[in-house]
Amino acid sequence: MSDRWRWLAALLAVTTGVVVLVKTPPAASLPRVTPLWEQRQPISSFAWDGRSLWVTLDGEPVICQTDPDTGAVARRIPFVTPDTAGSAWDGRWLWQIAYKDRTIHKIDLQSGRSVGTLPTPGQGMCSGMTFDGRHLWLANFDDARIYEIDPAQGGKVLRTLRGLFESAGLAWDGRHLWHGILVGTKTHDETPPYAGFVEERNVADDTTARVVPLTGVGPGTAEWLPGQGVSRRFWWYDGHHKRVVRVELPGDLDWTRVASAVVLLGLGVVLAAGRGRS
Repeated sequence: MSDRWRWLAALLAVTTGVVVLVKTPPAASLPRVTPLWEQRQPISSFAWDGRSLWVTLDGEPVICQTDPDTGAVARRIPFVTPDTAGSAWDGRWLWQIAYKDRTIHKIDLQSGRSVGTLPTPGQGMCSGMTFDGRHLWLANFDDARIYEIDPAQGGKVLRTLRGLFESAGLAWDGRHLWHGILVGTKTHDETPPYAGFVEERNVADDTTARVVPLTGVGPGTAEWLPGQGVSRRFWWYDGHHKRVVRVELPGDLDWTRVASAVVLLGLGVVLAAGRGRS
């Protein structure tokens, strides 16, 4: 190979390696937050069924089928109480917390009727719920605990994880539990703003995988459905700005891309060294 072509090949290998590294997002990078619609009345729960968000509002005894991008309401289902605080979709039923009644309603979305109830776990009231493909998880803010329950066994408590009084919603991404946490005092009757963050929890050993800041964090849900892989897209209610936001989280570090970049950089060094010896 002539010196000219050896030099061009070395330059191309090094340039390509640098580009691959630059385009590989670090696992600890911040999320991308996209505002979707203004929501002056606070949201008390979200659930995603693959096409629509099912949303409840503080103080309203209805569940709203909502467009995930615009917030337009296509349908309203009456609910038994205005005191709602957490919902989850299991692929067939919508589960909705009535927190003052300390019950979870199983709702048939086709008819809009509640077809069964479960007791909420713990001694206090719950705010925040998600479904992991088999079981429901609920955040009990009075107990400062997160409970895993089995709806097929009448709401039997399977285990508990550490929680906080400042819990502000739960979401499941297909692998880990996401726990919204407010910063500052939470009394449930005061007006936002709040600062906050979401904590990614590995429920296998109850460890924190990462913490992501999120202004005014409230109820949230992941763009995940039973049977799917891991999702990195969420909806959360931002009580500070009174809006719904889409949150796209960075994935884990792609070691295949890193290895490819290292190989290309090494090839460039070898070619450049060969040119220098010729």
